Order: sequence, then structure tokens, then C-alpha cells
Amino acid sequence: QEICQPLSVINCSLSMVVSDKAGVLTPTQATMLSLATESIVRVETLVKNLEKIAGMPEDLKPDDAIRGALYGKANDGKPPATNS
Repeated sequence: QEICQPLSVINCSLSMVVSDKAGVLTPTQATMLSLATESIVRVETLVKNLEKIAGMPEDLKPDDAIRGALYGKANDGKPPATNS
């Protein structure tokens, strides 16, 4: 999940740009962004397959230590405790 969410954001952003939401693209730009979009979809598929192979449950959520390392705060919204 921690990997798929950023990939989804990138994919949606690329899709918006490809559909001319941010302005008209040249044919070369459209081709390059289309290739990037296809690559993101492939990576999302690979991650999902790895999750299945690893036997990870679909509702797996990171613990407070992981959340703190990634986002600088624990589940309760407080900064994570430091071990200093």
C-alpha cells in the first residue's frame, strides 16, 4: 500500500497531462507521457503480484514505527518517540 499510493498519484497526474488538462502536448510529448503511464501501470501490477506471492493480507497496515519513519508522526498524530 505504501508503494501503490504514490504510484497511483503519479499515474493519475500523467493521465491528466496526457488528456490535455494542463495544456496541449506535442505528439512527441504525448508519446513519452503515454510510455510513462504504461510503465506505472506495469509497476503497479508487479507490486500487486509480489504482494500475492508474499501472502500479504490486503488490509495490512504499517505499524506506528513505520508510519513515524515515513511521515514523522505516529497513529495518534503525535510525533514518534525517539530513542536518543
